[in-house]
This record gives sequence, C-alpha cells and structure tokens, in this order.
Amino acid sequence: MKNIFRIKEGVPTLDIHAPEELGEYELIDVRRPDEFTGELSHIEGARLVTQGEELDHFLAAQDKNKKILFICRSGARSARATLQAMELGFRDVFNMEGGMLLWNEKGFPIKKQEKKMKCVQNIHPIERVLRVLGGLALISLAFVGPANKWFLLGIIPLITGVVGICPPYRLLGINTNKKKGEKQNCCSL
Repeated sequence: MKNIFRIKEGVPTLDIHAPEELGEYELIDVRRPDEFTGELSHIEGARLVTQGEELDHFLAAQDKNKKILFICRSGARSARATLQAMELGFRDVFNMEGGMLLWNEKGFPIKKQEKKMKCVQNIHPIERVLRVLGGLALISLAFVGPANKWFLLGIIPLITGVVGICPPYRLLGINTNKKKGEKQNCCSL
C-alpha cells in the first residue's frame, strides 16, 4: 500500500503505509530530545529539530522547495510545524499522521538509541589541584612522619582530584565546576 496524502484541518498530512518510500523527504522530528531517544524512539534518518527557536532557525536556513515531513509524538506539534513552514513559503511540507504513536503501532522500524551514562566533572579545577596536593601531602606522611595509617586517607582526595569526579558530591547534587548559566547536573543519561 502506498502512503496516502490528504489535507486534514488545513494541514497537508501524509498517512504512512510504505515507510520505504520516504526517501525523498527530509524527516524532521520536532519533539524534545528526551522524547526522541525515549520509549517511542525515532525514525532512522530523522533529524531532531526541537519546536520553537531551533525550528525557527532551521526553517530560515532551508530551501523552500525542499520536501519535508514533520514528525512528533501524536501529530499535533508536527501539524503546527507544517503550518509554520507553509506560512514561511514552503510548498512541499507535510505532517506525519498520528506521529510516532501510530508509527510504532503499525510496527514500522525505529532507531533505538542506547542510553549512555555521561559523567561530567563536578569539581572545579582549583579544587582539583587542592585535592591532589592535599592527597599527596597525606600520602607523604607514610615516608616522613610518624608511622600511622592516616596516609591512606590521602588516596581519596588524590583520586577525586585527578579524575575530577566526587561521588559524594554527585549524591548530594553538588557541582563546584558549574559554568555560568548551566543547570546543576552532575551526571545525566
């Protein structure tokens, strides 16, 4: 069965029955990044262009004769993106009927993205230097000071200073390496 084109509530809409025939379209997914990689996943070859400012910039830089199929979760946001593109003078833009909900319901192929743990250094560079120096000072006690086991405590600040990640900071949500305007996020998926 072929893909079916129709106008639905004033929006050019494509009801997908033959996903292999989408090669002529640029697939633009307007969902949020967490949705793109989430449970419904995304279509192989689709480009994530989140609705809003990112979509505005994308449309401003595109050829108005390009064939674009907009995709979202259910078809509502992609319908708005299609209308937005039409208002800017695009002629061959379409909304994907039913979004990723219908795509998955029909059993069409999706691109699953493995979630990888991204560990961000949560210790400021100056604090890292101080940790390394403090750790080395404690470890040096084994060679120059009285014979005791306190030098073993030097291993902890030494390792966290060298690696730049402090597990207790992560548990408590502390990030001394936060850049201006950045959200507090020590480790994310």
